[in-house]
Amino acid sequence: MLDKSLIFQKCVDVLEERIKQIQGERAQVQASANDETKSSVGDKYETGRAMAQLEIERFTQQLIENEKLLNRLQELKEVQARDRIIPGSLVHTSQGYFYVSVSLGIIEWNDHRFYCISPEAPLGRELLGKGIGDQAQLNGISFGILSIL
Repeated sequence: MLDKSLIFQKCVDVLEERIKQIQGERAQVQASANDETKSSVGDKYETGRAMAQLEIERFTQQLIENEKLLNRLQELKEVQARDRIIPGSLVHTSQGYFYVSVSLGIIEWNDHRFYCISPEAPLGRELLGKGIGDQAQLNGISFGILSIL
C-alpha cells in the first residue's frame, strides 16, 4: 500500500537538498568575489565583480523559487484523499502516479515512479476535479483515474 506521507516527505527532502545546494553555490561565488583583489587591470576586476554579482542574483532567485515551492508543498501536507482530485492529491492513473502538488519532476520511491506536477500545469489542470473512473485527456493521451490517495 502506498503511503502519501512518505511521498510528501521525499518531495520535502528533494527541495531541502536543492535549497542547501543553491545556498552553498551562492556562498562559494560570494566568497570568490570577496577574495578577488584589485589587480593592476582595474576593468578586469570590476568585470569579475559584476559577473559574480549576476551569479549571486541568479542563485538568490533560484533560492527564492525553491523556498516558495517548499512552502506551497508544506501547505498541502494535511490534504486527505477525497472523491475528487484537488491540490495535494496523489493520483494513480492508467499512465502512472501523479502527485498534484508542486513541479518537481520524477520522484522514485519503493519501485514506483511518481510525477510531481503543479495544479497549474496542463495535466494538473486537466486532473483537478476528476474522480475515480473519470478520464483526463492531454495531447491525445488518456489518463484513466484508478484511485485518489
